[in-house]
Amino acid sequence: MGKEMNNLIENIQNSETEETIQELTNQIHRRQTYIITECTKTHNKKLETLTRRTNIQGDTKYLTDDTIENITQTTLPPYVIDTLKLGAKFAIEDNNIGKVPTHQILAHIEGGITKLPTDEQNDIRMKVSQTLSSHIKNIKGQKQRHNKHLTNFTKTKKFFKEHNELLITRADKGNKTVIMTNTEYEKKMSILLKDNTTYIKTKRDMTLTLEKENNKIIKNWKEKGYISEIDYKTLIIHNSKTPKIYGLPKIHKEGNPLRPIVSCVQSPLYHLSKYLAEILTRTTSNNEYYIKNSIELKEQLNKLKINKNDKLYSLDVVSLYTNIPIELVKETIKERWHQLTSHTEIPENEFTETTQLIINNSYFQYRDEFYKQIKGVAMGTPISSVIAQSVMEHIEQKIMEKYNNKAFFRRYVDDCLLITTPTIMKHILRDFNSAHTLLQFTIEQEKDKTLDFLDMTLINKDNKILTKWKNKKQNSDRILDYNSNHHTGQIRGTIIGYIDRALKLTSPELRPKIIKELKDRLIKNNYPTKMTTPLINQRIHRLYNTIITEEKKEQKTRIPIPYTKNLSHKITKILKPHNIELYSVQKL
Repeated sequence: MGKEMNNLIENIQNSETEETIQELTNQIHRRQTYIITECTKTHNKKLETLTRRTNIQGDTKYLTDDTIENITQTTLPPYVIDTLKLGAKFAIEDNNIGKVPTHQILAHIEGGITKLPTDEQNDIRMKVSQTLSSHIKNIKGQKQRHNKHLTNFTKTKKFFKEHNELLITRADKGNKTVIMTNTEYEKKMSILLKDNTTYIKTKRDMTLTLEKENNKIIKNWKEKGYISEIDYKTLIIHNSKTPKIYGLPKIHKEGNPLRPIVSCVQSPLYHLSKYLAEILTRTTSNNEYYIKNSIELKEQLNKLKINKNDKLYSLDVVSLYTNIPIELVKETIKERWHQLTSHTEIPENEFTETTQLIINNSYFQYRDEFYKQIKGVAMGTPISSVIAQSVMEHIEQKIMEKYNNKAFFRRYVDDCLLITTPTIMKHILRDFNSAHTLLQFTIEQEKDKTLDFLDMTLINKDNKILTKWKNKKQNSDRILDYNSNHHTGQIRGTIIGYIDRALKLTSPELRPKIIKELKDRLIKNNYPTKMTTPLINQRIHRLYNTIITEEKKEQKTRIPIPYTKNLSHKITKILKPHNIELYSVQKL
């Protein structure tokens, strides 16, 4: 093109005809257009690369308001909304030298290398110290970059400090952020605690008394040889703390009532509760009706052939934890004691008495007052979930054995799926609601041949059940944002997890639509299509063409440390030869 331009210039010098001048003008215009187009392409590529490599320019413009439930009259500024949309798992990059979590990193690594030989420990300490020093020197010399998320976060903290009547919490279900007033929260907690059939006030804190009772039991078990020295040291408690209760709003229910959660960590009976729960767990979740997750249910439904008169139903227990019949706990332990004896040296009577001691002393503090739960079990105590599981197994085993080959029944926690005829379903519902006065079940029937169960839509079609991955109505589309300051492996793992789950839970004929929904969801969370499209194709190919076999993975020590860009991956390389891996715990 340059040669053509020179010829034109020479011609115009010799002949200033109108045709020559017009040709020159056209050539110049084409050249300018070409340069502008190529420069634009180059700069767009650079901008896209820069956006992917840093989280400075990332935004949340794609996320809609379904991630936030503002149940107050206060209007939130745009920067507050942008910050809250990111979610609690979002991590902000901060190059400030004072923000490198040096002490946390060293403390967690020190705790994770104790089982290694002394020379290996010293080698790790030396290399990690050198890496930390080098990283701090590097960022000290760097110019602080503008970080939109950090700026918004700082302004958001100031906003809520000025509006201290507002409370930020998470929803009971759905991965949503809830904004409510402190007054409303206090009012709902007051209503909750005034339920005299479930809670009563106590005159004093029971912590010291229960701590002494716990240690008395543990010392007795140690003297009789029921527990090992290691278990003894773990279970003996000193300086325990009073459990605290808090509530999570059920935004999917009218009036947004609170679900009570008791935080029992470091409480006097916490470790003892956890110890007994681990023993009980070895004999639960083994019956034919229990499913571990949606994928296991999907695999079972693939093999199921149903009759033309069969319909889909779901049963749900009303407030399972607070309605667990305590008298059934003793009965369930007795039923499975022949299995438990191979997992503990503790005699049946002492095991049962200690379990009832834990259940009967579910207490907590709210503000300056103390309460005791007198019905059911507290959600938050380690033993509660396994007790709920064993009671449900006890009930369903007695009922469903009467309907063998007449109904398909599967349960996940307190959600039950049934496939049977309407007549048989009436009898089954009657039997479940008659099992105990405290336990009542609600029923939902298929509508237009479909029923939502867990995170799937079940479709009754041609004597078989089709399935489709579904995001529940109360759930937001929020997942870990692409711009979060997390390790690239964790970002990639997030996508793979969602892709695999969507594909595995969906019947082949319904997958094209689900893949589109999945792509839209990833775009909403700022994942670039250049990253997601190849991954989706790769996971589809793997699903259809790979025979998956279970391989025994080598046991690794896992150490949680806050993710720090350009530092964490270097420490990972240091620890990898010692069979130690890191995982990120940094949050917004």
